[in-house]
Amino acid sequence: MYSRFCTFQNLLDDAEAIIFRSHRKLNEERIRWKFITPRAPWCGGYWERLIRSIKNALRKTIRGALLRYDELHTVLCEIEARINDRPLVFIGDDIAGEAALTPAHFLIGRELSRLPSVSTGVYRRDDTQSGVNHLIRRWRYQQRLTAQLWKRWKQEYITTLATNGRWYKTDQEPKVGDIVLVHEPSTTWIKWRIGRIIEIYPSENGVIRSATVKTKQGTVTRFARSLRLVEPSSDA
Repeated sequence: MYSRFCTFQNLLDDAEAIIFRSHRKLNEERIRWKFITPRAPWCGGYWERLIRSIKNALRKTIRGALLRYDELHTVLCEIEARINDRPLVFIGDDIAGEAALTPAHFLIGRELSRLPSVSTGVYRRDDTQSGVNHLIRRWRYQQRLTAQLWKRWKQEYITTLATNGRWYKTDQEPKVGDIVLVHEPSTTWIKWRIGRIIEIYPSENGVIRSATVKTKQGTVTRFARSLRLVEPSSDA
């Protein structure tokens, strides 16, 4: 009984030490928790929507898959890296360049990288759990799950942009500098091009009817209703 009590006391002391170190670290970094209203997820609508899209993608993709802990952890880390590499703000006018701030820039100061591709090297090729053939099969299985999960998440994310990213919801009109998705009826949302408006064309009554958008593939002119707002111009 005494031994069990000492063990519990040791665990309690360890927990208190961890809490103390965490509290000190939070104070040093000036980190403060800001909680939304309990049972009101709509108060954190933006990030809750991202969390929901990831959960839905996981539920549809991982369901029934036999993954070890380290494999699931790797899949989630790669998806996390891709999500945190999505552009938030484009710097300058070069939409085709890589001058875009991403969540990763604010987290670690740079863009995240994808996992390295498989390389068999000179290792022996056999079907045992430590052999290259087995490892490659598991790696390819993991990559398929990652690709499926990423595809589903992008569909949900772009669907959100497509349904909510119109100017009439903000009582504004397209402006030069706006970052937009270019609607293409013959392709799915996931393949829509992203670009920056470089010129607008108002009608006789002053309403913006169409705009020219610069994308990586070149410039296109589209009707305003065919554009979906991703990020408003910094001058807006």
